Amino acid sequence: MLDQGIEYSASRTRWLDPLTYILCLLFGTFSGWLILALPEQGPDFTALPMVFFAMAAAIIQPRKPWRWAILIAVFIPIARFGALFLFVNKPTSAEVYESFLTILPAIVGAYAGQFTRSTIHNIFDK
Repeated sequence: MLDQGIEYSASRTRWLDPLTYILCLLFGTFSGWLILALPEQGPDFTALPMVFFAMAAAIIQPRKPWRWAILIAVFIPIARFGALFLFVNKPTSAEVYESFLTILPAIVGAYAGQFTRSTIHNIFDK
């Protein structure tokens, strides 16, 4: 019975996929800008918005939350790598490689969002 409700909910919200992709692109771009605009804050400051953005995307569309995490987190390495060529204050190579680890808090946030959505679904759909 519970599986049928979740399947119905997933098929009913399929139109949200393009909207969520656009939202994730905006979230990822903002996260990439944030890490370049505030480099003294470090990766801890970037992890919190990544968790929040991935969680929000997974709450909106809970199917396959790993894709929202990847889509948001990919902009951090792109921003760091782009900063190597475009800016005077270049990040170190360790910072560029470290930026690939931002996928971890994004995955945690995405699956937390999926869990939150399924919990809300279980509580209020009865």
